[in-house]
Amino acid sequence: MEREGYMLALNDKKKVSNDKYLKQLEDIKIRVPKGYRKVIQDLAKEEQYNGVNPFIISLVNNVLKSKGREEIPTGMREKQEREEE
Repeated sequence: MEREGYMLALNDKKKVSNDKYLKQLEDIKIRVPKGYRKVIQDLAKEEQYNGVNPFIISLVNNVLKSKGREEIPTGMREKQEREEE
C-alpha cells in the first residue's frame, strides 16, 4: 500500500512539473488537406528530425535567418541560455 502512495506522489510531482513546462509554451495549430499530415510526418523523419515540431521550427528558422532576423529557440534549454546571455 505504501508503494501506491509513493507512485501517486510521484505522479503529482510530475504533473506539476509538466504544467510548469507547458505554461512556457504557445500552441500553433495548422490545417492541411486530408492525407498530408502523414506526408509532413514522413518528410520530417526523412530529413532526420525527431518530430514535426522541430522540423517546422527549422523551416521557419531558415526563413528568419535569410532575412537576418533572430531565430526561434528549438527548445526550452536553448531559450533559457539565450535569456542568460
